[in-house]
Amino acid sequence: MSEDKKVIFPKSIVKAWLDKAMEKEYQITVYPKDKILGDRFLNFIKSKKLDYKIFEDKVVIIAKDPIKVANIIVQIERMGYFVETL
Repeated sequence: MSEDKKVIFPKSIVKAWLDKAMEKEYQITVYPKDKILGDRFLNFIKSKKLDYKIFEDKVVIIAKDPIKVANIIVQIERMGYFVETL
């Protein structure tokens, strides 16, 4: 039994789209809901090798990889924080 691979988009088009998407800069802002943005949260962000800026009551995370940003949003929301995308 052989597997049939269905191609939706040619690889060259997908690669070009990804290259263009990786040129943009994506920012998300993280606000606390019930928790404070403590050392554990900041260590989590550092472990993901993301650029970030700390303000009084929020953290702005900056990255160029849209897939990594989407993944980090899901993880942060599961931790109980509110995430706003810009």
